[in-house]
Amino acid sequence: MEKHGDKSPVWITEGSWGDDSREEALQSQFLPRFYITALGENIEKVLWFYLIDTFSKEDFGLMHRFKDGGEKKLSYYTYKLMTEKLTGSDFSKTETIYKNKNNTYVYKFIKNNKPIYVAWWDSWKEKDKKLKTITIPVNFTGNALITSTLPSAKKGSSIKPDNYSELFKTVTIPVSNNQLTFTIGQNPVFIE
Repeated sequence: MEKHGDKSPVWITEGSWGDDSREEALQSQFLPRFYITALGENIEKVLWFYLIDTFSKEDFGLMHRFKDGGEKKLSYYTYKLMTEKLTGSDFSKTETIYKNKNNTYVYKFIKNNKPIYVAWWDSWKEKDKKLKTITIPVNFTGNALITSTLPSAKKGSSIKPDNYSELFKTVTIPVSNNQLTFTIGQNPVFIE
């Protein structure tokens, strides 16, 4: 659009990924990839299609139907973590660090003048591997806190509100010469 002189803002008003009612983790893996990719491409607004599942065959919501108990899914907690991490970011300063470099994606956001990186690996393109070690450039020193976006529970219905802060696996890794080397799996991670 810009190439043709159109600078209109772009919105995605119906993005989603079903969980097929069997595998909540897949929906939870897709959600941050969808949002981060859109924000990295300067999409002004990104909206999830359903908050709550509507029909028994449609499972795109972040919560199950009220008729089925209305429990929050894993993706609900992933969405909550993502908004906590990125709210207040200056999205005009978003940078794409890697876009499909060896099947990895890394985006950099700026919040309170500090970088927050989001990284993931498209493991389905390398089916023979379960984990991959990557190195990314960072503009800070000391240690990096890496937080998985996938809650540690198997289903959202098993999560208790009082253990939210313990849901996401974290690891601290030292930065060396403005480079961070770490092992990544299928789930996107936040790096601070």
